[in-house]
Amino acid sequence: MATFILIPGGWQGGWVYQQVAEILAAHGHKALPITLSGLGDAPAPMANLETHIGEVVSAVKSQQGDVVLVGQSYGGMVVSGAADAAPSQIRALVYVDAYVPDTGDSVWSLTTPRFRDLFVSGARADGLNCAPPPTLDPRCRPHPMGTFLQSINLSGRWREVPRKTFVGRMAGRAVRSSTFINA
Repeated sequence: MATFILIPGGWQGGWVYQQVAEILAAHGHKALPITLSGLGDAPAPMANLETHIGEVVSAVKSQQGDVVLVGQSYGGMVVSGAADAAPSQIRALVYVDAYVPDTGDSVWSLTTPRFRDLFVSGARADGLNCAPPPTLDPRCRPHPMGTFLQSINLSGRWREVPRKTFVGRMAGRAVRSSTFINA
């Protein structure tokens, strides 16, 4: 059985994966939903993408056996960076409606003008944290802006991970890519 390390998207904590973790556990897997720095009860306005990647690398290295990294939205940036740092310990990457970066990309560079406007307006209070959109779950927390702005530096080692799965939305329904790449 595998250990699934579950990385949520912007403004969210590990709580977003509670039901998924229960399903995985019922099937004999271990599930570790992660709440990244600044997205739990303690603010961390100086956290950046590198901080979050380091937290996930530590979680990966603390596991034995097969690890599957799952990243949703912003979490795709984090799992890409963690896989680049520790590819030999990871059996698969799963990108759920997620950013899939190349070196030099950031959430800011990959996202749409609508989300850039949302980030700017959400950061007006202190310039360091982006308030969650009012339509999200009330448990959401302000997201450290540095994580959206910092470019990722990938060596290409993430390509050593044997399986990559991409799940996205098309016309209101989930679509899974059955293509596994070693690109």
